[in-house]
Amino acid sequence: MQTYRVTINIDVTANKSAKKRVAIIGAGPAGLVSAKTALENGLVPVIFDRKSKPGGLWSAGTAIWDDMHTNVSKYSVMFSDFPWPKETSVIPSAKDVLRYLKCYIKQFKLNKRFRLNSNVESVKQMPNKKWKVTWTNYLTGELNSQVFDFLICSNGLHCRANLPQIKNSDKFCGIIMHSTDYRSHDERLKNKKIVVVGNSYSGVEISAHLVGHAFSVTNVFKRPYLVFPRLLKFEHEPGSFQIVPIDLFFGREITLSQKNPKEERDFKINLYKKLCPDQTNKKLAHPDMYYKLDNDEPIRESVTDNYYPYVKTGLVKPIKSEIKQFEKNGLVLENGLKILADVVIFCTGYKLCLDYFDHEVLKILKFDPNKSKMPILMYKYTVHPDLENLAMVGEINGLYFAGFEMQANWAIKLFCGTKKLPPRDVIDAELAKSELRRENAGDNQFPRGTYNKLIDELAEECDLLPDMDKIKMEDEELYRMMWENGTLPCHFCFNKNRDLSIKILREVDEIIKKNIDERLNKSTSLLARKLTRVGFKIMFFQTTSLNTIDSFCLLVLINRLVPLFIKDRLTLHLFKNKIKI
Repeated sequence: MQTYRVTINIDVTANKSAKKRVAIIGAGPAGLVSAKTALENGLVPVIFDRKSKPGGLWSAGTAIWDDMHTNVSKYSVMFSDFPWPKETSVIPSAKDVLRYLKCYIKQFKLNKRFRLNSNVESVKQMPNKKWKVTWTNYLTGELNSQVFDFLICSNGLHCRANLPQIKNSDKFCGIIMHSTDYRSHDERLKNKKIVVVGNSYSGVEISAHLVGHAFSVTNVFKRPYLVFPRLLKFEHEPGSFQIVPIDLFFGREITLSQKNPKEERDFKINLYKKLCPDQTNKKLAHPDMYYKLDNDEPIRESVTDNYYPYVKTGLVKPIKSEIKQFEKNGLVLENGLKILADVVIFCTGYKLCLDYFDHEVLKILKFDPNKSKMPILMYKYTVHPDLENLAMVGEINGLYFAGFEMQANWAIKLFCGTKKLPPRDVIDAELAKSELRRENAGDNQFPRGTYNKLIDELAEECDLLPDMDKIKMEDEELYRMMWENGTLPCHFCFNKNRDLSIKILREVDEIIKKNIDERLNKSTSLLARKLTRVGFKIMFFQTTSLNTIDSFCLLVLINRLVPLFIKDRLTLHLFKNKIKI
């Protein structure tokens, strides 16, 4: 059957009194908050997405697998004016996040703003500086175009898998896949010898997730990352410890207290030695996972719960090397080792996709897809003085929902004329610094800086940065909660909704104060200490009919009936399958 492409031009310029329109490419969290902010400021948003449902990376059928959890607490995957229900687990699942986004769409009446099943083919700037967006409707095959006053790109950094070209890959008889295609309980992977390539976030998470499903799991990487659990156990003094979600631990007090880069690095090194002794102490570390902190290399970090325990028990085998070539039944590494493999999963990141722009726009943005950490150069990672009606929201590594919100807020204020860019020489100086950072980035995981620095810079641009010195003088308790307990979205909406902000701050403070802070003496059994930590973990992850006491009693029973290493795997099974008693 022959298909036809029909071009439909939608003219919205005839009515001069019509509200100005903004095209938003991408219906993930960044696109949703951009649309909501546009509506609040009198603009008409249209959200394009090639998928059939909104949610971006969090929607079904994407790189998120069924039983995945976020790397951080719900207080970081949250917008400032739309809190999670208090009963939601502190570490939400991917399904929880999708439900949250659906509620956000309903709450702010975004349902009618979508053009789904729509692949943006091209975006061209017209002589009058407006943007002509051309897209294909997947359902009808029609080619449509429409002119917009403003454009926001929020299709995200995960739109194109970065799959390296390895010699003799065509001779390999097994399966080669990218992490974006990984799914829970994939029958193709069951009882197979699997090699996972890469030691960053997806590499360690998938390696741990495969234990118990695959026959064997080998993790190959060029250099190791420091692997943090989602819940950090931090000893304040001998015998006294706290367990805190990682994002609530690394707040302003930890990341913004140091006066200069050397002081900041020295502080981080000492802190990481305490947090990751199994990797930073050469006597304790697996030889290929030993992380030497006392050098000038950027510190690389990843987050998952069970990877390193599995390394210590031999269930995951780490190998520090690179792949030289494929063979029929496996891989040859640069260090000479040969590994038998049925499946190779590349966890090697993504490339930003801006194929819809013409060469002139990409030239202004200095777009380089091979610079995956900084593929474009824009002022404060969001706007460019030569393209004042264009903004990038969410196209930067290391930002959570509040960062998207700050970018959208600033961009819409610029579009509406309620904010102005600084003088051109200031912008050019900043762009030059960004270009230098990009050229010298090397293996720097976050060349733009820490999350707290990034989000505070963006908040300052849209006049939403809290005045910490003033808060400290007026309310010491409020200052303590904001300074010590993580950088939260509610920090940036005090002017809009002070009561809601304080409510969320107190909720987080209550969680941190409620966690375990016990005096454990030397007579306390290893089993009791492990039970305490595992029981606490279930309190954070639990989303089942089990209450906290039931969960803990169940773990006590498991500990008494099975050996310790089996207990760990059963605990993971409980987390993944949400067993109901």
